[in-house]
Amino acid sequence: MGLENLWEMYLAEKCIELRNEIVERNLNLVKYIAARLVKTTTLNGVEYDDLVSFGVMGLMQAVERFNPKVKCKFATFASIRIQGSILDEMRKIDWVPRSSRSKIKKARFHIEQLEQELGESVDHYICAREEGLSLSDFYVMTNQHIISIEELNYVDAGAC
Repeated sequence: MGLENLWEMYLAEKCIELRNEIVERNLNLVKYIAARLVKTTTLNGVEYDDLVSFGVMGLMQAVERFNPKVKCKFATFASIRIQGSILDEMRKIDWVPRSSRSKIKKARFHIEQLEQELGESVDHYICAREEGLSLSDFYVMTNQHIISIEELNYVDAGAC
């Protein structure tokens, strides 16, 4: 059965089996988006398979809410829903405020940029001054280690 016919049947019946068939046929879109996002995630313990699971939830929502009369391609509509679902779930898991993550990312980027320009390691005092931070705040931002509970349990178990 063609995808167009499948959509027509699903829109007429709203059958879960038909929805699941449409989801299965569009899993590559979820996998593509998850592969892109896994490269940029800073969350410890979040893996590709987790992102795919989060994305499948978004894909199911996209199938249920898609309206072909709007003249938008399903892949375009679904990709926004999939990415949004993944990001929402990642935000739920993350206990570090986004503002802190943003500051850490900015500081690390600045260090890398200065090191590339100078061709050598950069004095942290210079980086802190450039960022308008005290040296202690700079160290907290750039050396902040965030570990998951699973990693803590692993470390504790290994100490016995």
